[in-house]
Amino acid sequence: MNYSNLNKTELRKELKKLDINYTENQNKEELIRLLTLAKSSVKKVKKPTKIKNTKKYTIIFFALVLVVLMFFDYSVKKNREMMESQKQADNAPVIFEKNNQTHVVYNHPLVKLKVLTDKNCKRIECDVDSQLTKIKNSITPLFKSEVIDYNSGEGKALAQDNNINLLPAFVFDQNVTMLYDFEDKKDYFIKTNDNFLVYLTPFKSLKSPDLSNAQIISENKNLDAPLRITVFFSPSSPQSKDAFELIEDLREKYKNSANISLKHFKTHNSDFLASIALECYAKEGKFLEGLNKIFDRQEVLMIDRDVNAKNLVNSISSSLRIKGSDFRKCFDDETVKETVMASYKEAELLGVFGVPTFFVNNNLILGSYTFEEFADIISQIIEDEKIELTE
Repeated sequence: MNYSNLNKTELRKELKKLDINYTENQNKEELIRLLTLAKSSVKKVKKPTKIKNTKKYTIIFFALVLVVLMFFDYSVKKNREMMESQKQADNAPVIFEKNNQTHVVYNHPLVKLKVLTDKNCKRIECDVDSQLTKIKNSITPLFKSEVIDYNSGEGKALAQDNNINLLPAFVFDQNVTMLYDFEDKKDYFIKTNDNFLVYLTPFKSLKSPDLSNAQIISENKNLDAPLRITVFFSPSSPQSKDAFELIEDLREKYKNSANISLKHFKTHNSDFLASIALECYAKEGKFLEGLNKIFDRQEVLMIDRDVNAKNLVNSISSSLRIKGSDFRKCFDDETVKETVMASYKEAELLGVFGVPTFFVNNNLILGSYTFEEFADIISQIIEDEKIELTE
């Protein structure tokens, strides 16, 4: 810029703008030189460029974060899978050849096993050694077992801590999860706190069947009788029908000395309707008569069609000379239905998985027996439990 056209006053104003000191006695040439030097030394500072497309960069940032997180999650999963694979590899059987023979060596962990049983029981079914053999063959061959009597303080505490309701009960510690094939066997177990519970063939329930809603067929109606024989049966079950001759023999043998009762179990869906009808027959004092008629035509129930079951029980009610309106009112009664359902739920709790299942007091008796064999079992229970029969 040519500053020679400016006078001294104008030059001083320009210097003042630049905050340059000057003196009043400086001539024009000196002021021009001073202004020229000052202008050349001043650096222009550019304003920062405003960032455009802020939204675009934000999206990119979060996309990068997401990719990092996904990679981290993938790495964690892969690491977990590798650890699990390594664990399985460590526990997997080792197969090798030696002397022209193939050998398989299993890496079994030592499992601690507590067996809760009733040591007073002398029946064959109460022998836990045979059941330990089953565990050795089906679950693990390497375990350290301790047999505990339910009647002891330790036994009752073990039952309470693990919600045990059947004997014998086999309580495994956490090491059982280290079996190389645990995933294939885990359905055997019931998880209880830090332990794993297994029932094999129970011989005793820790809770007695509830006789308040049972159909008592003996002369002895005492719910607290010293000897109580309770049978879970199904109207559609041929095995239940076959067992009825045995039940009748028991009624004759024990007459007034034992409470003998029947409770409902479902093997076919039609059993529910048949059991409701039986409860209604009972209200008319015709339970056993109605049950025998159902047994005679139980193939109808096995078809599993409600309409067939309803036609059957209606026909039987007529043959029993029960007033139709009374039967229909009872058949639709929710209280009667609840009684049947309560019996089903109780059966599950007591370890009933098939019919007929006999309970002699708290003792489970499963399978097919002649009357003489069954009487011997009852005699053994009477001896073990020191039961005194009343005549």
